[in-house]
Amino acid sequence: MQPVRANFLPHPELARRRPLLQDYLAELSRAITPANFLSISGAHVSQILQDMFQHVGADEGSIWLLDNPKTHLIVAYNSGPDAETIVGFKQPLTRGIVSMVAATEQPVVENQVFKNAEHSPNLDRITHKTTYAMMVVPFYILEHLHGVVSCVQLTSITSEDGRPVLAGNEPLGFERSDLDSFRKGVGVISQLIDFRLFKQALGWV
Repeated sequence: MQPVRANFLPHPELARRRPLLQDYLAELSRAITPANFLSISGAHVSQILQDMFQHVGADEGSIWLLDNPKTHLIVAYNSGPDAETIVGFKQPLTRGIVSMVAATEQPVVENQVFKNAEHSPNLDRITHKTTYAMMVVPFYILEHLHGVVSCVQLTSITSEDGRPVLAGNEPLGFERSDLDSFRKGVGVISQLIDFRLFKQALGWV
């Protein structure tokens, strides 16, 4: 049987009130903060995130949201064992790969991150771990940038002749195909949150 495309048209009255709905949705999205993000996204989003990180071979991942002055990225969610330490961490928008992605809205995939001078080691120092590989993609809510989503592979390093070298086995790293899967997954997360905001705006809860 050949598939048939549904031809749904907007209700005239709802279409007329679209500006009102758009304004209210924008108001709701502005109210999203690192502190209340999980209450808005819901447990099912957390599970999808964990499945997505596992699918691309990441050890853990984080959602970073822009603060109100848009001077820092703040970790609103982390899937790893150090989540209590990592959530709430602030990264200035002037430093690090995650901040570069927020500024350019261009995704990044990179291996041997610890050798990159653009990588900020601040979070690594707090967790006493070393980021080997990283993927970062922009994170949108209602088509507006709200932060980034990152995932990492971790390792341990030591110093040899003043140079950082791996202390154990080298992780597999990420490939371009992993980034494509990651971007699609983050897009699904954005759509789910958009839908939750629509439900809230319509009182459909």
